[in-house]
Amino acid sequence: MPTHVIVIAKETIQKWTHKLCNTFVTKAAESAYQCIKSEKVVVIIGPTGTGKSSYAYYAAFKLKEENDYVIVPARQPSDITQYYEPDTNQVFIIDDFIGKYAFDEADSASWEKEGPLLQKVLRNNDRIKVILTCRKSVWHPEKCERFGFSAYLFDLDTHELSLTLSESRTIFEAYVEKSRVVQLNDQMIMMYTFLPSLCSIFSSITDSDSERFFTVTVQFVEEELNNYKIKSPVRYMSLAVLAIKQKVTKWSSFDNIENEELIKTCLENLDFKCFHLKTYNKPS
Repeated sequence: MPTHVIVIAKETIQKWTHKLCNTFVTKAAESAYQCIKSEKVVVIIGPTGTGKSSYAYYAAFKLKEENDYVIVPARQPSDITQYYEPDTNQVFIIDDFIGKYAFDEADSASWEKEGPLLQKVLRNNDRIKVILTCRKSVWHPEKCERFGFSAYLFDLDTHELSLTLSESRTIFEAYVEKSRVVQLNDQMIMMYTFLPSLCSIFSSITDSDSERFFTVTVQFVEEELNNYKIKSPVRYMSLAVLAIKQKVTKWSSFDNIENEELIKTCLENLDFKCFHLKTYNKPS
C-alpha cells in the first residue's frame, strides 16, 4: 500500500481501538467473530445505533489477536482488489458500504463494477476476509444481488442477536459514571434498540438528567434528523410528512393551511423551491 494510505489506516485503527475501550462483548459480538472466521465476506446489518461498527471492529481485532490478521480500513471495493496481498492474512472493513442514510447509487455502481473481480480474488485466496456494515433501512438485498459476489448476512435485528436485559445494563453501566446514574428500570433500559449509541452520546455530555436522556431521546433523534437533512433530503422530507400527518394512508390535498406552511418550511430548509402542495392530488 502507498505510504499515505498506510498512515491513514493507522490513524483509523487507533480511533477504532479507542472506540472499543468501553465495548462490552455481547453474544452478538462473539457470534460476529465466529461468523467471520468461517466466512470470507460478512455483511452486518441492523437498526441505527445498535453497534454494527463496534461488532465489526471487535471481530477484526480478535482475528488480529488470535490469527495474526492485518486490519485494513477501506472505503470502496477497489481498495480490496488493489491492496490485497496474497501471502498475508488480511481483514478489510468498510462501514456503510452502500450509503449511510440512504442507498447510494454511486456506491452501488462501484460494487457492481468491482464485484466480479472481488469474487475472483476471494475465490483464489483463503487469507482474505471482508466485513461490511449497513443500516437495515438502507439494505436492499435485491439490488445487492447484482454485486457479483456472495456474502453472509449477519442481522442484528433478530431475537437471537438483539441485546438481552443483562447485556443492556452492562453496557449502560460501562458508559455512565455511577455518580450520574439514576437507576433505570428494566423497561427504560430496553426501551430503544439504539442504547449503545445513546450511552456513547451520554458519556460525552457534562450535564444531563440521565433518566430523561434515556427515555426522551431528543438529542439522538435531532442529530439523526440533521444528518438526514444534509445527506438524504428525500428521506428527511418523508419523515416531515409522516410527522405532520402521523399516518399517511393515501395521497390527498393538503388543504390544512397550518400543515401546508409546515411542509413549505421543511422544503425551504432543504433549499427546495416551494409550491402549492394542494395542487398535487392523487392521480385518477
